[in-house]
Formats: sequence, structure tokens, C-alpha cells
Amino acid sequence: MQDCDYYLCLTVYIVTFITGLPANILAFYTFSRKVWRKPAPIDILLLNLTISDLLFLIFLPFKMQEVANNMIWNIHYFLCPLSGFIFYMTIYNSTFFLTAVSVERYLGVAFPIQHSLWRRPIYAVFASIFIWVFSILHLSIVYIVPYYNPTGALPPSRNICYEGFTGDQLKILLPFSAGITRGNDPDTSSAPSR
Repeated sequence: MQDCDYYLCLTVYIVTFITGLPANILAFYTFSRKVWRKPAPIDILLLNLTISDLLFLIFLPFKMQEVANNMIWNIHYFLCPLSGFIFYMTIYNSTFFLTAVSVERYLGVAFPIQHSLWRRPIYAVFASIFIWVFSILHLSIVYIVPYYNPTGALPPSRNICYEGFTGDQLKILLPFSAGITRGNDPDTSSAPSR
């Protein structure tokens, strides 16, 4: 993000915000009504995708302000890790929900009879809960680590948001992230013998 061209990033953020907010509010209204009337798995997944996108758009003005101030964070510091957390969590969620929608559509086309027998809205609810919980757990450490200071030294400059993690912070961040992703399997690094 530090190498972001000022005009390009600000333009992309502004266009995304101006077009994305009304479109996602309309999508939220539409999918909410559809889910309320007759819930279908695809509508539940798309509603969650819309919620994730709206959350992204709500926190996008913080990123716009940061870019407009030449990457200087002039807002209260607790919003820096929070906006970074929300920014990346919504990217994860969007990817996972789009994948879930694609899998649901594939199953409906490739196995229409079997899929229609097993197609229940509760499965989409469980998948949505899993996606939200996984994203929050996987990225929660990114919100917590900026406050971790084991040496008691002066904290890094609070006017720069996410310039990088210190070595001590990475000692916590990387194993935690890898453990969540790998499922805490201690022996996944060794290659199988032939």
C-alpha cells in the first residue's frame, strides 16, 4: 500500500465507494426480502456477500483519508488496526462467499437431481457462519498484534498505519496464522518419503 500512486488509489477508492454503496444497499434490500420470503441457499450466500461488501464500503473512507493525507494516519490510532482488520477480512469473506456461490451453482448444474434433494437453506447458513468465524479468527491476530509490545519500548509512530510488523510481532503473527490455516497439524512440513 505504501507504493500506491496517490491519484490512482484515491480515484479507485472514490469510484468504488460512489458506485458500490448504492448498489450494495440495493442488493442488501433485494436479498433481505428474498431471504425473508422464501430462503434459498444461493440468496443466503449472496446476502452474506453483500453484508461483507457493505462492511468494506463503510470502512473505505478511512483508507481514502489515509491516501488523501499522503499515507499519514490522522485519525485515532485504534481505528488503524480495526480498519485494516475489516479491510482484509472483507476481502477474505468476498473470496470465500464467491467460492461458495460457485460451488453451489456447480452442484446445481452438474448434479441437478441429487443437489435438489440435499439443497437446504440451513446448509448455507452453516457455511456462512463458518466463513465469518474463520475469517475473523484468521485475521483477529492482525488486529491484536499492533498493540503487542513485549520490550516496553516506545511504540512505533502512530501516524503511519501498517507500515510493517516488528520482529517480535511477527514471532506471534506467523505461527498463529499458519496454525489456523494448516489446522494445527504439527507435521505438515515434512514431505512424504518415496
